[in-house]
Amino acid sequence: MDTVDIRPFDAVRDTASVLRLWDAALGGRYPIHPVTLLQRTGGNSNYRPGDGVVAMVGRRLLGFGLAERVRAAAGPGEPTGYIAALMVAPEARRQGLGRALLGALEAHLRSAGCSRAALGRGPARFWTGVPEDLPEAMAFFQQHGYAAGSRVCDLVVPLRNYAASMRYQDRLKAVGAEVVSASPAGLPALLDFEYREFAGWASSVLRMAASGDLANVLVVRTPRDLIGSILTYPPDTGWRYSNQVWDRLIGGRLGGYGAVGIAKARRGEGLGAAMCEAAAAYVEAKGADACFIDWTAIPDFYRRVGAEVWRWHTMAEKGL
Repeated sequence: MDTVDIRPFDAVRDTASVLRLWDAALGGRYPIHPVTLLQRTGGNSNYRPGDGVVAMVGRRLLGFGLAERVRAAAGPGEPTGYIAALMVAPEARRQGLGRALLGALEAHLRSAGCSRAALGRGPARFWTGVPEDLPEAMAFFQQHGYAAGSRVCDLVVPLRNYAASMRYQDRLKAVGAEVVSASPAGLPALLDFEYREFAGWASSVLRMAASGDLANVLVVRTPRDLIGSILTYPPDTGWRYSNQVWDRLIGGRLGGYGAVGIAKARRGEGLGAAMCEAAAAYVEAKGADACFIDWTAIPDFYRRVGAEVWRWHTMAEKGL
C-alpha cells in the first residue's frame, strides 16, 4: 500500500467520501441517513477539528474515525471520551489503517484531557456500545487494549394501534396523575426535578429545549408535584437523536423514547410503566411506526410495555 496520511476530517471536503465509505464498510448492516452523519460532525456544536479523522492513500479516502467528548462551558469537561465510529474500506483492511485511525483518536482525546476512552455510548452516539453482531469489531478493540464490560441492549416497540392496548394507565388515575408535554412555563420546575433526581439527564432536557423539542419531553404531574419525566423522539424532530439513528435499518417512520425517570419516593407504583406507555402512544400519534429504546440493562421492564430486544451491545473502555 502507498503512504497513508491520517488527517483531520473536513466536513465540506470529506462528507461525500465518508458516506460512500460507510455504505461500503457498514451499509449492509448499519445504513445511516446522511443527515445523521452531518449532525454528529460539522453540524454539531460540540464538534471540534480533530474529533474526526480520515485515512488517505493518495487521493482515496479509505478510513474514517470519529471521537466525541463532552465539553464544559468552563473547565475541561468529562474525563471520558468516546470512540463514536471507526471504519476502513473492505479492500484496505488488515493493513494498519484501523490501528492508525484509533491511535489518532486516542491521542486527540488524551491531549484534550480525557483519561479514558469508551466505545460508543456518547451523547451523540451511533451505537450504545460494540454491537454483538459485529464480533470482528470487538476483537479489534480488545487487541488494542479495550476491556469488555457489561452487556446492554436496544429495544423496539411495534406501534400498530399501540394506544388501544395500553394497560398501565389506571395506575396514573389511581394517584391523580397525568402525563403531559413540558412547557416553557414549567421548564424551571422540570430542571429542578432533573437536577434533584436524575442529574445526568438534565443536559439532554436542555438540549431538547434549545432545539425546539421541549414539547417532546413528557412529564408525570400530580396536582401538587412533578414526579416523573421521559424524553420522546417523534419522527419529525429536527435533530436525529440516538433513538432515530437506525431508521433505515428498522424501516418505516421511527420514533423513540429514553431517559425514563420516576422520582425515587414514587417508585414501585407502576408509574414508570404507565409513563412508557404514554410515551409510545405519543410518538405513535406523531406518525411513528415503531418506537426505539436504546441503552438499557433491564429489558424485562420494557418487555412489560410491548418492547422486543433488537440488539445486544458490549460496553468497553480503555485507560489513556
